[in-house]
Amino acid sequence: MRFALRTKKGFTFIELLITLAVIAIVFVPLMRMFTASLEQVSMDQDLTTARYLIQEGMEKVKNMGLTEAQLKALGDVWDPPLDEAPVTLNKKYWRIKRTVDLQTDPLEVRILAYQLTEATLSEPEGLPEAQAVTLIEDLDWFNSVE
Repeated sequence: MRFALRTKKGFTFIELLITLAVIAIVFVPLMRMFTASLEQVSMDQDLTTARYLIQEGMEKVKNMGLTEAQLKALGDVWDPPLDEAPVTLNKKYWRIKRTVDLQTDPLEVRILAYQLTEATLSEPEGLPEAQAVTLIEDLDWFNSVE
């Protein structure tokens, strides 16, 4: 008598379930990490855009060469103005605001960058994405040299 041993080729259902469980245990944390990194990249991109807009706003303030009295008279200024379309960068809308603190000496000028939503295109609300402050003081070079 001959007994024929049958060799099975392939995987059993239990082996497939165990393999899928191991793959799920490994890939779920990797997918969460990938999603979190995409969100972080988006936030960093927005912050970088806000920083560049603030830097441009500061350069405008310094290059205009306005005196303290002129800056006080201008007061708070939106760039671009509220009756114009906002700046579009990276498929998002932005406005910057220059505020002047009238109570400080030297004059404190603050630049705020706002990211807009569809609902707030006309006037931003809430906290700015970023802000920077500079001090402006009139220098009287001719009278200080004696």
